[in-house]
Amino acid sequence: MIIKSMSRKEPSFSQLINYITRDRSLEKYDIFHNVFSSSPEEALVELEDNARLLPKRKNGVVLYHEILSITKSDEIGIEEQKQALSEIVRRYIGERAGENLVFGGLHDEKDNNLHYHLVISANANGVSKRTRLSKAQFAKIQKELEAHVLENYPQLRQQVAINKVAERKLSEPGAQLQKRTGQMPKRNEMIAKLARLFEADSKSDAASLLQAEGLAFYQRGKTIGVTNLETGRNHRLKTLGMIEDYSDFKARIELGELKEQTVLAQKTEKKSDEQAQKEKAELERQAAEQEQRHKEVAQEQERQRQQQLQAERQRQKEEASRQAEDAERLQRAQETTRQVERQKRAEERQRQQQVEQIQKEQAERMERMSDNTRAIDQAARSEPEAQPDKKTGLRDMLEARREQMKRLRNRFSRKKGRTRS
Repeated sequence: MIIKSMSRKEPSFSQLINYITRDRSLEKYDIFHNVFSSSPEEALVELEDNARLLPKRKNGVVLYHEILSITKSDEIGIEEQKQALSEIVRRYIGERAGENLVFGGLHDEKDNNLHYHLVISANANGVSKRTRLSKAQFAKIQKELEAHVLENYPQLRQQVAINKVAERKLSEPGAQLQKRTGQMPKRNEMIAKLARLFEADSKSDAASLLQAEGLAFYQRGKTIGVTNLETGRNHRLKTLGMIEDYSDFKARIELGELKEQTVLAQKTEKKSDEQAQKEKAELERQAAEQEQRHKEVAQEQERQRQQQLQAERQRQKEEASRQAEDAERLQRAQETTRQVERQKRAEERQRQQQVEQIQKEQAERMERMSDNTRAIDQAARSEPEAQPDKKTGLRDMLEARREQMKRLRNRFSRKKGRTRS
């Protein structure tokens, strides 16, 4: 396994957390240490707030970006390896930054390794003083952690990297040959070349050294070796005892590339942040203008609505007034109609009374005329021998009375007919 620590003197928490969360494996492997939040966004706020406690100092460290990497194993599943690495990283954080704020994310985009990126605050939680860790203390933590991994996680199949012995002794036959002839054996010469090669810090440096030494790596299945291009002879790294050195070299080169990618990503992210800030400012300006336009439109709509509401109220008021006037006119008309009907009924009763009075008077008159006629008839019959002139006068009188009664009856009948109609 490999542990790499890089200090930063600028509070670039946002850029680093964005880089970690953008390419991380799964959220469930995120690590929050001494952070009350449960999301990267909230953890960013806590880290920035805690960093503000640090006193201003030239070249003062604000945070650490650290990477813990292990090579992938073929013996167990990838999820089990991720879980194991998560436990290892948590143990490392407890030893390395027990009181500090830490956020971490797991990356698995590489074909041959898993690695964690950690953001570690330079000061303990709520403390203004920077946490100091000497190189010796840091080296001790690294070595003890590697020993712990080799002892407790054998299924990960990690090679010794941090605790390995740097020197490599010659074999006994090789030492005797060198003592007799003063020349290094070919095998040990190849080992020395590879040892120099494996000290390269970058892929380009390693390629230059390979070309300078006239060497080329090859792989057949799981067997990895090196070819001497001058002699055409192949040497297996396992036979040379350099397979672990090769694995460490490869992991270191990949970690260096990862670091370069991280730096490049940081620069790109910084440019992106600047561009994002400009775009954000432009968006905020456009949003403010749009909000102002929306506000003006809303005010105009409200003004129009108030006008419409006022016009509607006025219309309703006028309509209510018209309805009241119509109701009043209708009521007056109904009252007039009732008065006319009452007057008609009164006049009708009056006419009826007049007709009845006339009928009564006519009846009485006819009764009197009938009485007179009977009296005349009786008188005429009682005089046996009235003079002709006198009888004639009585008959004429009687005939005149009858004619008068007939006219009265006709007149009464006509009046009665008109009354009924």
